Amino acid sequence: MALRDKTQNPAFVYANIYQLYKKAKESSLSSDSKVWRADELEGATVTKFEPREFTSQDAAPVAPPVAPINAAQANPFDDLKGNLKRLEDLHARLRFMLKELEDLVNKKS
Repeated sequence: MALRDKTQNPAFVYANIYQLYKKAKESSLSSDSKVWRADELEGATVTKFEPREFTSQDAAPVAPPVAPINAAQANPFDDLKGNLKRLEDLHARLRFMLKELEDLVNKKS
């Protein structure tokens, strides 16, 4: 099972499903959880949920002020140029690695 790690760019974190299952099974045996049947809930009362409504006295949370955008940050092409430069660098690294692999294969044959 692959879980996307959003803190990394295109990286994935792989988890062993059997270990997750084993942990879950052990934790369910050790906890005091119980599945209640309908006949065991005779004394329980269920009330209707009524959401709270804001009045004029209730203050809504205020978002912090947003910092003004600098002239350097305002240009969207700078971000694109940086991405293009990073892509070209990765492409050059890939070409180097492929060249190294070709040399190793040629040495063995």
